[in-house]
Amino acid sequence: MARGLDNLSDFSIHDPYRIIIPFLYPDVTDNDYQKYLTQDRELVRSLRQDYSQNVPRTDYENDNAKAYMLAYFPYYVETLYHLLEELAELKSLPILREDNIMNIVILGGGPMPELLGIASHVKKRYPRVEKLKVSVFDINDNVWKKYRHGCTVKLLEKYGNIKMMLSEHHCDFLSCEICQEKVCKQVLGEADLVVMQNCISDIIGERDRRGSKASFSFAEIFKSLRFGALFLLCDLDYSKTNEALRECVSIVEGTELGTVLLKSIEERFEYRPNFVYPTILNSIFDGSDHLMQKNKTKSKFIICQREDWVTKFMRQQSTNWPIVIRSLESLQYCNRYTVFSNNHIERIDVFYKKNGLVSNVKTLDQGNIFSDINGLRENLIGKCIHESAPVNAPLIDPEFQERAKRMNFTIEEIRRFPYMQRYIIRDSKHNTGVVDQYFNGLGRPTRRIGQLGMSTSEHILSDMMKIFEEA
Repeated sequence: MARGLDNLSDFSIHDPYRIIIPFLYPDVTDNDYQKYLTQDRELVRSLRQDYSQNVPRTDYENDNAKAYMLAYFPYYVETLYHLLEELAELKSLPILREDNIMNIVILGGGPMPELLGIASHVKKRYPRVEKLKVSVFDINDNVWKKYRHGCTVKLLEKYGNIKMMLSEHHCDFLSCEICQEKVCKQVLGEADLVVMQNCISDIIGERDRRGSKASFSFAEIFKSLRFGALFLLCDLDYSKTNEALRECVSIVEGTELGTVLLKSIEERFEYRPNFVYPTILNSIFDGSDHLMQKNKTKSKFIICQREDWVTKFMRQQSTNWPIVIRSLESLQYCNRYTVFSNNHIERIDVFYKKNGLVSNVKTLDQGNIFSDINGLRENLIGKCIHESAPVNAPLIDPEFQERAKRMNFTIEEIRRFPYMQRYIIRDSKHNTGVVDQYFNGLGRPTRRIGQLGMSTSEHILSDMMKIFEEA
């Protein structure tokens, strides 16, 4: 199934090939382009054959990068523009740290066609933004640099005409502990918008090639984001990428780390790109096998926002208008939320005790947004302020989930208590085991206790302890 063909926001006709073709074929006259394009026909055919696999494994060190610029770059300029515009219609815009700068992180960005769509969206929706601070991470960073600077940077003035400060990083997502790398953590922690377009399929393909030792954790990246940041994942319609997107949704919806704002996984998001197609490209796209001209771009996607359960609750309690949390300050025994809605600003202090339980809620302003601050206070007092009560980690850790799956265990439920999480797991014979995992004030695991009286089998408890010990 597909959605989005008829109700897309307008994207002005654009001409990326005006820059791409002269860059790829320097010192070639207009009359000779057709000859050189014809010579590169098999490069494009080979790349398309690779992409037609369920999990592509593409080596960009050779001429595949050049083939990508010819066959795919223009088709992925508009995608994030349309998705961000659809999100904007729902009033869920990124929360900026600074009004005149937007911090953008592109993971697996390659030549960054998505940057042009993002810039067009920023120009339309953020008139006060004067500069994009862009950080791109890619395992083939050395390959893509020349295409970014030779094509994307030059095209940017036509897609938003906005200043940009670009930092480029080599990053192997499968061997880099992203939560421990200082550069990654700092950049992600400052981002307003993090995007990953058509990268999940490459990561899965590379992971399969390397074997079981390679792993990638969406949860670790999402945890590293600052409060209010958006994370947009968009990829092609492969079965394994769809499965990966569903897992990401489960992580976000199964924790207090954030909210899924928009998604399209069970049906494709499609649109017809609105760019100028030079007729000389018929030298490549002659209609033969794997060389048909594309007329649609098809994707699956999710858009998440990093936030906490207090914010979610505030959204439900705001009486008149949708709210935006502009900032969160972590003070001693107090979290200060600055809330914006319909040109009103209100600062809410949520106080908590040493054990993490909310003790009081106060407003520093006139209560223009929350007409019933007493009701907000009554509903928050007694609840635990810390995410995942109290661990700043996914409620269901992906690695723990994978180990349980290998042992044919199903995680039935994880119940949250102050400084403790209770894991309830069932095996293939429908035996049930219960283990309590305790944490200290920093959210680090301390001891675990198997609840024999609540379990139906001592054997399953023993196996559950093995899963924890592997962590």
